[in-house]
Amino acid sequence: MMERISLISPRIWATSVLATAFVLISLNSLTASAKPSNLMLTWQQDPSSTMTIQWMEPGELFPLAEGQEGYAIQPVLIPKLQNLSLDRVPEGAYKVKHFTSNQSPMPDPEDLSARLFLAWDETGLWSWTVVRDDVPWEGVEPRTLPGRDSVELHLSTGVGEPHRYQLVLSPGRDPEQPEPQTNLFDFRQGEDLDPVGTEFKSTLLDDGYQIAVHFPLSDLGLEASQDLELGFQIYINDRDPGGPWQWLAWHPARNAHGNPESLMPIRLANEPSPPYRATAEIDYRDGGAWLSITAVDDLIGSELRLMAGSVHLGPATLSDAGGVAGLDFELPSPPAQSRWGIVRAYYGDELLAAAEVPAWMAGSIAPSPMELHYREHGSSDAFESVTAELTQMQHWNEYFLHRIELTGLSADTLYRFRLGEHEKEYAFRTMPTENDRPIRFAAGGDTRHRQSWMEQVNRQAMKYDLDFIAWGGDFAYADGLHELLYRWEEWFDAIENTLITEDGRLIPIVGTIGNHEVQGGYYTRHEDYQQTNEWRMRIAPYYYQLFAFPGQPGWGVLDFGNYLSMPVLDTNHSNPIAGKQTEWLAETLAERKGRFTHIMPMYHVPAYPSVRNFEGGTSVQVREHWLHLFEEAGVQVAFENHDHVYKRTHPIRGGSVDREGITYIGDGAWGVAVRPTHPVRETWYLARAESMRHAIIVTIEGPHMHFEVIDEDGHIIDDFRISKPE
Repeated sequence: MMERISLISPRIWATSVLATAFVLISLNSLTASAKPSNLMLTWQQDPSSTMTIQWMEPGELFPLAEGQEGYAIQPVLIPKLQNLSLDRVPEGAYKVKHFTSNQSPMPDPEDLSARLFLAWDETGLWSWTVVRDDVPWEGVEPRTLPGRDSVELHLSTGVGEPHRYQLVLSPGRDPEQPEPQTNLFDFRQGEDLDPVGTEFKSTLLDDGYQIAVHFPLSDLGLEASQDLELGFQIYINDRDPGGPWQWLAWHPARNAHGNPESLMPIRLANEPSPPYRATAEIDYRDGGAWLSITAVDDLIGSELRLMAGSVHLGPATLSDAGGVAGLDFELPSPPAQSRWGIVRAYYGDELLAAAEVPAWMAGSIAPSPMELHYREHGSSDAFESVTAELTQMQHWNEYFLHRIELTGLSADTLYRFRLGEHEKEYAFRTMPTENDRPIRFAAGGDTRHRQSWMEQVNRQAMKYDLDFIAWGGDFAYADGLHELLYRWEEWFDAIENTLITEDGRLIPIVGTIGNHEVQGGYYTRHEDYQQTNEWRMRIAPYYYQLFAFPGQPGWGVLDFGNYLSMPVLDTNHSNPIAGKQTEWLAETLAERKGRFTHIMPMYHVPAYPSVRNFEGGTSVQVREHWLHLFEEAGVQVAFENHDHVYKRTHPIRGGSVDREGITYIGDGAWGVAVRPTHPVRETWYLARAESMRHAIIVTIEGPHMHFEVIDEDGHIIDDFRISKPE
C-alpha cells in the first residue's frame, strides 16, 4: 500500500470538458401571454425570394393527477464529525453505497465500482472515495485526466449556482504516471480568485485506490456552519488501454461541468441521512415513459412498491443487472388530461428512491396559433399577415413550434417583422440574385463547448457585415439527448446576445449535421438502423424537428443566384456516406457544373484531418466517395470541421498537391477547446494548422474569393485569395 498527500497549487488549470439556414433568439421581451422562447429564420429554398421564420412556445402543462405533487429533491444530510483526517474514513460519515451511469451497459462491478464517504467540520467539507479498478491507466497531462482513471469532484455554493469549481484527481497508480496529478477549473469567471487550498491524499490499494479530499469552504467564500447547503457531484472515470471510456456517478447526469442544476444538494447537519443505495430515473422509450432503478447488489431479488401519489402503480422486483440490482417498469398513463409528478419506490417502509416525470415528457395544452406581420423596410404600406403552422415537439412535449415560409419576396431587400400583437420589430435581408455587390459570409463549425467562447468569436465575425454564417455541425453538443437540452438553451442565448445587428437584423445561418447532433454520434452505433425518416428522427430528434433545412433526409443544397451553390452533407451521422447520399450528390453536382461561379460543399468530418488519423474510417469514405465528384464539378473550396483547430490544405487533386486542385479549409474551432495539430512540415497536405478558435470570413466578388481568418480576438491569422480560372 502506497500513500501520497498533496496541497493543490494555486495555479488554475483550464479544462474543456444543424443542417439548416437559421438564426434564433430568445424573445425575453415578449409578454408572458404568448411565451415564445426562440425565434429562428431559415432558408428552405431560394435565399433571394424566401425566408422561413419559426419560433418555439411552451404550452400549458396538464395539471398533476389527483393526489400527486411536484418534485422537490431533499438535501442529503452530511454529519459534523471531529478529528477528521485524510488518513482514514471516519465512523459515522454519510455513505454513498451505490453509483450509477447512463451508459449502456453499466460498467462491470468487477472492473469499476466505488464507495463515497462525506463529513464536515469547522474547516470545511471532507470526502473519501474508495475505487475498485482492475487496470490502471492515467492521463499524461492535466487536461487529459478526466478521460482516464480519475476522481472528478464538483462543489458549488448551491445547486444551480454558478459559483463552483471542478477538481479532477488521478491516483498515481499507473506505473507510467507514478505521481498523482490534479486539474482544477474555477467557474467563478470574472471574480477575484483566492489561492486554492484544497488538500488531497492518494492511497494505493491492491485492487484500486482511495482518494481523500479536504475542501476549505472559504475557497467558495463560505463559512462551514450548521444547515449550510451546497451542491456536490462526483464522477469516477475509468479507461483501460484499447477499451472505451466509462464512468460512474452519484446520480447519472453526466453534465455537472456545464449545468449547475446537475449537482446533488447536500446540507451540513449533525446526523447523516440514511445511506444512498439506489437511483431512479424516468425516460422516454418505445413510445412510453419508463422508470429505471439501479441499486446495491444486496437488494437483488427484493420486491418494491411503486407509488405515484396515492396511486399504487404496481409491484416490481429488482433483478440481477450485471452485478447490481435493477428494474425497468413502464409507467401506466395517468388519468385523462393530467400528468404524474413523482414516482416513488418503497422497500418495505423505506423510501428507496424517487424520480420526477420530466416536463418534456408530460402532456400539455397547445397555445393558440400566432400571426406574423411583415413589410419592406421603409414602406408605408400596411403589414402583410400570415398565420404560422403549429406543431408539438416530440420528446420536448411542453414546447410547440410555429413555422412560416414567406415566398415572393424581393431580392436583396431588408424586411421588418413582428410576432402577434407584440410591438417589438426585427429585420431580415434577402440575398441578391446577381453578384453585383460583394457577398460576405463567415464559415466555421463546432460552435459551443462554452457559451463565452462562442460569443467571443461571434462578436468578431459580426464586425464584417455578414450576409449569413455557414456552420458545419456540432452546434450545442447536446448529442440528441433530452437531459442535455440545457445546452441548446445556452446556444440560443449566445445567438441572442451576439448575432443581431444594432438595427435588429438577424443573421441567417447555413448549417449541416455533426456527430454531436446525434445519439451515439454515428448511425453505425445503432444495430437495427434503417435509412428512413423515422430512424433519423429517432437518433437526432431535436435536430430534425428544429431545423427546416435541409430537413429529411439530412442532406441538401442551397443555390444563391448563379454565383454560389452550397451542398451540405452528412458524414455518417444520420446517413451513410455511400449509397443514396452519394448518388444524390453526383446528380446535384452534375446539374450545377458550369451554371454557378462557385460551388462550396460543407460537411463535418474532414477528408484531410488536422488532428485525427488520416486513415480514420469516415475520412477515408469522404475521400473515396465524394472528392472525385467535387473535382469533376470544378469545386475549388470545401469546408471541413470536427478536429477543433484551424487548418488550410494545399490545393489537392487526385490525392496529390496540385495548383489546380481543391483547398480544404476549416476543421471546426469556433467555440470549443482546441487540440494539438499534426506537424505541418511533416504532413504533406497541410499548408497551415494552428490550435486556435477562429472564424473564416469569405468575400465573393465575381470569380474572386477572399478569405480572412480571424481569431477570437479579431486578429487576422491567415489571408489568401482564390480565383476561378477563366
